[in-house]
Amino acid sequence: MSFEKLPNEIILDLFEYFDGSNLLRAFYGLNSRLNSLLYNQFQSYYFNFNLISKKRDFDIICQRHFPYIANRILKMHLSDNAYAPKQISLFLSYMSSSFNQLSQLRSLSIGYIGSYTLLMNVIDHCQHLPNLTHLYFYHIHSAGYLEHPNYKLIINNIWNLPKLIYCKYYILYGDYVHCYIPQIISSSIKSLYLYSTEFSLDTIHRIFQYTPCLQHLRIHVSEASEDYKPSPFFSLTSLDIVFKYVSASIITSFLENLPNLRCLDIQLSVPHTYELIDGNAWNYGIRNYLPKLKVFRLVMDAPFFNAENKEQEINELLDSFRSSFWLDEHQWFVGCFASKKNICLETLSTRYKNNLDSSFEFFKTTCPQDNIQTYYNDKATLNDRIWIYLPIDDQFWSTVERFDQVKSLYVYDYNDCFQSQLQTIFNRIPSCLDTLEIRQDQSLPLQRSLFECTKNITAYELDLYMSNPWWGNPLYVGFNKQDCIALCRSSLSTECKILHITVENRENILYLVNNMPKLEILNVVCKDDKYQDELELWYNTSSQETRPIIDELIDWLKYRLSSAHIMRTTLTDDIIGMWL
Repeated sequence: MSFEKLPNEIILDLFEYFDGSNLLRAFYGLNSRLNSLLYNQFQSYYFNFNLISKKRDFDIICQRHFPYIANRILKMHLSDNAYAPKQISLFLSYMSSSFNQLSQLRSLSIGYIGSYTLLMNVIDHCQHLPNLTHLYFYHIHSAGYLEHPNYKLIINNIWNLPKLIYCKYYILYGDYVHCYIPQIISSSIKSLYLYSTEFSLDTIHRIFQYTPCLQHLRIHVSEASEDYKPSPFFSLTSLDIVFKYVSASIITSFLENLPNLRCLDIQLSVPHTYELIDGNAWNYGIRNYLPKLKVFRLVMDAPFFNAENKEQEINELLDSFRSSFWLDEHQWFVGCFASKKNICLETLSTRYKNNLDSSFEFFKTTCPQDNIQTYYNDKATLNDRIWIYLPIDDQFWSTVERFDQVKSLYVYDYNDCFQSQLQTIFNRIPSCLDTLEIRQDQSLPLQRSLFECTKNITAYELDLYMSNPWWGNPLYVGFNKQDCIALCRSSLSTECKILHITVENRENILYLVNNMPKLEILNVVCKDDKYQDELELWYNTSSQETRPIIDELIDWLKYRLSSAHIMRTTLTDDIIGMWL
């Protein structure tokens, strides 16, 4: 049976498997019947705009299709990140007068948003979404002194959403991740994920107070007063928590007051190994205070207390996890590996550490079938992102033969002396990567030998900043004209759709845009950019409200690349984002 003869019910079921942008791109315009199904009958649109790399496609969806389908969109993901510069601002400009049409929207995800004003605008719009149950946003305040945020207002507005069940948020303001506590009780929120926000245990109990129906919590804890007094919280069934330099006695006291936990993911970082919680203590606490616990994932790391007797410390720690409680009753096996200074113990089902560290000295486990080679091969098989720090010694390669499942590779401390090692890495990974990132010593000139590796490696996303541009260090490693020519002639550029790079001058930007035919997104730092000087002049003037900030390089680029969307990734940043 041909596709055209399928009944409408089956075609509508097939539509459920497509993201909205791919669905419209694939089926709209083929015939009037499909157009009618898309505009009049299909009820479950989901748009992940991270999947749209071309600005033109985004414009078409928002301007042509949204007026007909807005009231049938259930989920939507937007972002202002490096892959879609200023996407949220564009979306709001298209939808500002019709945002209320998103009446059935249940899930809104904001992958990255740098402006407080823009974030406040989005949260205000959420008040008019009557069916919103899931909200996520990631905010790193990037406007500096150009904005004066009030995050307590944002948090209270979130807790005031009447049907919100699931909330994730991350707020970074200045140099600190801030923990803002609601002052409004939410009787609807059941799942709360506070990524990388460091709280005190006293603050957590205030969250419990204002979120009485909370069942799932992810949180970081960095402090606890010595007179901390826990109180029971009975609704919590799942906890994903990171403790940083909190004493073992306070940690156990906190956990003992969560009697209905069924799932516990816990990471501990402590100053010395003698402060680690051993297997006997975990056994006692779980048996006596967490009787409903079914899933337990643990990561503990610390510097060695006695660096000269590492193996003895590891053996003593592992022996405490070899009782029948661990090996027979639950089959919760742990592995312990050591570098020169640190020890790390983790349950073998835990996948927190994707990077394969070439500095390990030995590895031991309570699982009789495991050894260091199976452990690292298992990591290489299951994890699609690998971090490599050069140089790599022979011991590392003796334990890991190939990275067959790798999709993203991150290489650090590269220089021309390590070209053969980079070649070896390339020989052991798939020839086509999703992401390749390379960093070098920023005190050296650009290490061009990476373009001379014999195996043809391609990547959809290339990060060639070489030195980290957000550090504000003037020693950026920039690509000059000859470097840009070498890049465009290498296999690295043939499939590249997203490029992050630092260049010596603005003409290099035009060369890259004109000579990388598949390039769709360019994030670039230009070393002849004078924007920071202009910001300083503006900041020191007495007439800030009347004197505009002049961005000469942005104006220069817009004149020569008129079809591209070009903006600073943040208001105070050196990075320019270009949506081509």
